[in-house]
Amino acid sequence: MEKRRNGKSKELAGWVLIIMVLLQGCAAVKPQSSLMDNKIELKQCKEDASKLWWEKPGFDWHRYNKVMLEPMGIKIDKKNFKQEELQTAVSGFRKIMIEGLSPEYLVVEEPGPKVLRIRSTITDIDTSNPALNVLTTLALFVPLDMGGAAIEVEFFDSITGERVAAMVDQKTGTPLQLKSSFSRFGQSNGAFGEWAKELKLAFATNP
Repeated sequence: MEKRRNGKSKELAGWVLIIMVLLQGCAAVKPQSSLMDNKIELKQCKEDASKLWWEKPGFDWHRYNKVMLEPMGIKIDKKNFKQEELQTAVSGFRKIMIEGLSPEYLVVEEPGPKVLRIRSTITDIDTSNPALNVLTTLALFVPLDMGGAAIEVEFFDSITGERVAAMVDQKTGTPLQLKSSFSRFGQSNGAFGEWAKELKLAFATNP
């Protein structure tokens, strides 16, 4: 019995080692813009190497306390997803943004004073593998297949139409986000939530 148990343990450890090697190919890619024009110079953030950022000189976040969200664009390889999954991602992003900004900052439907118009495009969705994460959690007590998302965002004054800021970012989940690891889109939704928090912080602190 003991030999059988040891044999199973070695077999499981072998599979985990193979999985870990395969996951090495999932390292984060340096962000770059594929959608924005070259009239702005995106620079890498010192605080977050995964983020590129541009701001019009003198731009003041405190001038705005409302947000107008344009319909979200999706520029990814759609053959890897069902149409309803993409629709769920789009509606989920809007819902998460509204919940993340409220109650301090309202999401409105029309341009006006103190309204910042946001144009965002999902450029990548990296899904998690729930079954694989169950296996690695049983063997190593942590999920290893992390999901995430990448996005490009432009910010405009809703009245003048002037572009005042832009961002390119990619977020990947961590094993600490345990619950999200067992849902195919859990960690991409987590990335949407982090962007909502960062936007709310920018309104509050004018970084």
